[in-house]
Amino acid sequence: MMKMFGNIILVKISHFKMNNINPREIIKLSGLKITSPREILIELLNKSSKPICYNDIKNNISMDKATFYRTMNSFEMVNIVSAIDSSDKKRYYELKKESHSHFSCNVCHSIECINSGHFSGIDGYDIQSITIHGVCAICNKNNDR
Repeated sequence: MMKMFGNIILVKISHFKMNNINPREIIKLSGLKITSPREILIELLNKSSKPICYNDIKNNISMDKATFYRTMNSFEMVNIVSAIDSSDKKRYYELKKESHSHFSCNVCHSIECINSGHFSGIDGYDIQSITIHGVCAICNKNNDR
C-alpha cells in the first residue's frame, strides 16, 4: 500500500505497529517539524488499540488541550491520522491504517474499530469513513440487569 505525504511516497505505511518507522521518521517524512508533542502523540497512537481522544490521555502526559488538538490537526492535514467524531461530541484519533469502520456507542460513547467484513463501496462514490452508531455489548448487557 502506498500513501502520499506531500511529495513523499511511503510504502506500507500501515505497518506502524511493526516498528518499521519510528515517530521521528513519520513526522520528518510528512514534512512537519519534529517536536516533542508530535513524537509523544505518535507514540501514544501507535500503542493504542483503539482511537483516542484528549480525555483518554490527559492524565498520562504533560500537554494542554490546545496543543493536543493543534498537533492532531497538523497530523490530519498530512494524512498521518484519521479522526472520528463520537456521539458525545468528542473527536477521536488513530494512525492511518487499512480502511475499516468504527462503532460509536450512544450510551458510554466509546469508539471501537470494526475490522471484520469489508464494505465494497457504492459505485461512483469515494467512501472515506463509516461510523456505525448504536449501543455496545457492554451497555446492552448492563441494561439487561
